[in-house]
Amino acid sequence: MTGDVLERLTTAGVSVWLDDLTRDRLADGSLAALVRSRRVTGATSDPSMLAKSLCDSPFYAGQLDDLAHRGVRAEQALRLVTTHDIRWACDILRPVHEATGGADGLVSVGIDPPASPTTPGPPSPRPASCGGSPAGPTSWSGSRRPTRA
Repeated sequence: MTGDVLERLTTAGVSVWLDDLTRDRLADGSLAALVRSRRVTGATSDPSMLAKSLCDSPFYAGQLDDLAHRGVRAEQALRLVTTHDIRWACDILRPVHEATGGADGLVSVGIDPPASPTTPGPPSPRPASCGGSPAGPTSWSGSRRPTRA
C-alpha cells in the first residue's frame, strides 16, 4: 500500500495496524517511524512471526543467551521475550493511545491455549525451533550474551 492509500484509510477512520511486530522493528526505529507518520495506530505479534524472528534476528541474541545462562525454562523464556517486546511496542504507541482516549495505540499478541484443560497457568507463546531440534517446554540452550531480560 502506498502512503496515499493509507492516508485515505486513516482519514476515513480506519485504524491501520502493523501485523509484523518484531524486535527488529522496535530496535531499528521502524515501528516508531510508522507511528510518527500517523499511519500505524496499533500492532500485532503472533507466535509464528516470533519464532522466525528469534531464529533470524540478532536483536534477541543477548536476552536469549542471558536467559539460557540463568537456566530459564523455554516456556518462561518465551514469555519474557514476548513481554519485553510488547511492553516496548506499548511505549512507542502510548502517544497514540493517549491521543485517542484508548481507542487506538494498542498491541496484541497471539498466544497458544494450554495443551489441555488441566494444564495450569495462562496461555503462552509456543516454543520455537531454529534449524535444529525443537525447544521443549522444559529446556533450551543459547550461546549469546545479554542486553537485558
